[in-house]
Amino acid sequence: MGKPEKPAGTQGQFSRWRQLQREMQGALAARLDALLEPPPPYLARYRARFEAEFPAWTGRVLAPADLDVRLAAAELIFIGDYHSLPQSQRTALRLLRRLQRRGRAPALALEMLPAERQALVDAFLAGRLARARFVQQVEAERLWDFPWQPVQTLLDFARYHRLPVIALNTRPRRAERALAERDRRAAALIAAQRRREPARPLLVLFGDYHLADGHLPAAAARAGARAGLPPARSLRIFQNQEALFWQSLTPAGRAPEILALAGGDLCIQSATPLMKLQSYVHWLSFHAGEREDWALPDPADLSEDLGLEVDGALRRMGHFLRIPLLEQAPPRVFWIAEPDFARRIARAAGWRDEELALVLASLRLGEDCYLRERDLAVIADPSPNRLAELAARVLHSRTSRLALRPRSLPDDFYLRVVQAALHFLGSLLINPLRKSQDRPALLRYLREDGSGDWRGRAELLLAYLEAEERLQQNGEFDGFSPRFFNLEAPLHRALTRAIGRSLGSRLHAALLADALDPIWLRSLWFEPFHLEGSPLRRYLEILEHLSGEEDRAGRQEPERL
Repeated sequence: MGKPEKPAGTQGQFSRWRQLQREMQGALAARLDALLEPPPPYLARYRARFEAEFPAWTGRVLAPADLDVRLAAAELIFIGDYHSLPQSQRTALRLLRRLQRRGRAPALALEMLPAERQALVDAFLAGRLARARFVQQVEAERLWDFPWQPVQTLLDFARYHRLPVIALNTRPRRAERALAERDRRAAALIAAQRRREPARPLLVLFGDYHLADGHLPAAAARAGARAGLPPARSLRIFQNQEALFWQSLTPAGRAPEILALAGGDLCIQSATPLMKLQSYVHWLSFHAGEREDWALPDPADLSEDLGLEVDGALRRMGHFLRIPLLEQAPPRVFWIAEPDFARRIARAAGWRDEELALVLASLRLGEDCYLRERDLAVIADPSPNRLAELAARVLHSRTSRLALRPRSLPDDFYLRVVQAALHFLGSLLINPLRKSQDRPALLRYLREDGSGDWRGRAELLLAYLEAEERLQQNGEFDGFSPRFFNLEAPLHRALTRAIGRSLGSRLHAALLADALDPIWLRSLWFEPFHLEGSPLRRYLEILEHLSGEEDRAGRQEPERL
């Protein structure tokens, strides 16, 4: 199918999408301004210096191999952190992993840990303190105000690979001098680690404002000189800066992953400005100010907050996709991490037994659930990405009126694939930097990491994607053997979700390139799948619409971190 003609004088899909992002970001920034008081003068000055000294983008985009060269040459690596954004800490983990795989075995220095609790950290790393007890102690002492799990993942990696971890955080008494004093004390601890193990590289994860040239890096240089150490070969790696996102954004709606900055610094882009703001709003709404007597929130309160957010996202998706929406109240959305909480809500709301069973089954699999008849959704993790995907799920369910009923294995398989593709496509309209599991990533995983159950899943997905490619190239349908259908339920769900996300990513790229007929795409959202064989028919239709354009443009799968 050829590329659809765009009527003269109309906006392309990329321009419409960019406008959508700007509108959502502006609305969220206004909401954040309403929640926050103006920063105190000392913090405003500290931030202003960071912004004034921030290095410009050179226009160069680096490959992961170029990043490895920079990492290998550095002795002291500063990584800027945005505390409320888990993707920020996950990027630090990826960098730590890249150093470890290449035999460099770095030490890890973290702002998230108070220096006075170094003994507690050492006990955990040495195995003298069980993980559960360590986490319990962290939570009891409120060692870190932001989400802890991404930090714990870093510590788990360090413990497994026997890497030193240095606790850097301190809390000076005088607020107006606190930031500079924290830099000075952290710098002294960095110098002490460099003196203990001069041959070991040191990776420092600290709040992004601290990475201004005149802040922590300058303090570390002075502390090193006082300790008699030679100047360290240092590297600053910033993350997710708003101006650079808009400067580097491609017409495919993607921001390059690694940007080269003036002076040899780097910026890694793993989240959009919208996702950064959303993570902070979520932290303010659901985590900030928790007290020792914190209890489960009232279900009605959380339902209203999350329901409005999901409703806003699905309406923006519907507007962009030109899907007409009926006037309807926002869905009720419950954040439920524990089965007992689900049972409590079920009793209060009078759910049927089969509805509760569906919710509990979804929670066991770590999935979200939407009950269309009640216009009620359950989410296990209210992260921005999960909420965006849930919004797409609600939009799809409302438009298709899809009925739950027994289906053949092939129909169930391809129905799940198409659903996952549409839900992932919808979430990419909110966060275009989400990643699906493409072939290069799977091959790298199998080469470097793969073990256990995840290796089997990766091999199965890779085999499917290769069979799918053969089907697109020469119509060979034999690769779609029953082995992909006769799987245990958890593997069946995992495989269909991964295939669907790969397909959704390709649909998103084609959509922003004006390579899809918007009327045909809209018809997918309304498809009720009543007829036997209709899920497979629609799946093959999607491949047909994608293959022609990808053949012309050349399907590219750049290597990623």
